[in-house]
Amino acid sequence: MDSLRLLFTLIALCCFLFLLTCCEKKKDETTPQILVTSPTDLNAFMVGDSISVVAQISHTSEITSVKVSLVNDAGIPVLVPKYIFPESTSYALDYAYPINENLETGTYNLLVSAGDGSKTAKVYTHVMITGIGRFFEQVIAICIPNTLKTLLYAIDASGNQQNILSLDYGYTDSDISSDLRQLYMIKPSPDILYAYNLDRLTEDYAVIASPPHPEYNSVSYFPSLTYVPNGNGEIRGYDKFGSSAYVTSVNVDTIPMQCWKHDNMVLAYCERRGGPECFIRQYYGGTGVLRAGLKLEFTVVDIFSADSEKCLLIGNDANQGKAYLYDITGNYLAGEIQVPAGMIRQGVQVSANVFLISHENGIYRYNHATGSLTIWLPGVDADALAYDDLRQYVYYAADAKVFLHRYPDADMLQEIVLPYPVLNLHVQYNK
Repeated sequence: MDSLRLLFTLIALCCFLFLLTCCEKKKDETTPQILVTSPTDLNAFMVGDSISVVAQISHTSEITSVKVSLVNDAGIPVLVPKYIFPESTSYALDYAYPINENLETGTYNLLVSAGDGSKTAKVYTHVMITGIGRFFEQVIAICIPNTLKTLLYAIDASGNQQNILSLDYGYTDSDISSDLRQLYMIKPSPDILYAYNLDRLTEDYAVIASPPHPEYNSVSYFPSLTYVPNGNGEIRGYDKFGSSAYVTSVNVDTIPMQCWKHDNMVLAYCERRGGPECFIRQYYGGTGVLRAGLKLEFTVVDIFSADSEKCLLIGNDANQGKAYLYDITGNYLAGEIQVPAGMIRQGVQVSANVFLISHENGIYRYNHATGSLTIWLPGVDADALAYDDLRQYVYYAADAKVFLHRYPDADMLQEIVLPYPVLNLHVQYNK
């Protein structure tokens, strides 16, 4: 009798487990139902519009979350997602999703997703977005009245000037990111990297140089990080929030003075700590690991990408300007470009193959395709140089004056007189 009772108990337990398994399986197969009625496929919008997102969402169990997001073809969000937490079995979604970022013109996917905590349903709708075209906003001139103060002047398309920022510290270097809407300034003693918001003209973040050698030597923006070589023998890349997103391996014997991002490599001009030797070093752009290095016989002023395999190095040896092509793969100097007598100040890239080089006796043009160096504007000694690629204009500064020239024929268009000497010029676009 006991055996029979035990048998019935086991059968009942097995049936219960079977039914439980079936119920669980049925539950796992149930996902929220999403019916999107707006937008419809390939609806068109412009930056500044809002997308009317209307959908009916239902489920056999509680809907814990709903997300609205705009993503690119790779599924990466291009706008901040909107999250809603219905905590009910049905929800009528009606949300105006703002296109508040200056997106590139193209096709995107509007994603509406709903989940119950373990399963998520997704519905994609193709939408067309028309972005705002890129245009010139202003040139920012970095001026110094003395070693304890830095003043920033904005110069508009008509040549009008306005003091937009007064900083109570000296100047080491600066750069700009129109796409992140940030201006980067390095303050000396103590060294601090500041990022200023170009729209609000307020501080976005500040990063203090760290010991044992708390020194920042330059700042360079390359999408989408801001690279800062420092006295500790490393280069750090910061994102738009000031978080360290890249760091090279440390070389305690040399100090990186400036850097350039070339494809998947970061190139750095370095100087021996406590010694006269100088080097070009290359680090992997993903890991920061040192790949190769080469000793140089001249100091580097600027680095530019000349083609897929080579970089252009311009600088000086004593009082004589020097220019070389550096083969990155082979790690050697591939050829010298003969520079007229005198020192090189700075350079800018005009196009993929053409560069302007500020020299104490004029501004020269180097064409990498032909290997030629010719005079572009004689008789000027520019302290700062900038190029507006949209309008094909060249800005250069000499003492407290800023000159605007048309690039194709070198004709002068404007002369702007500022109150103080100009150390640097940055062209600002809307994106």
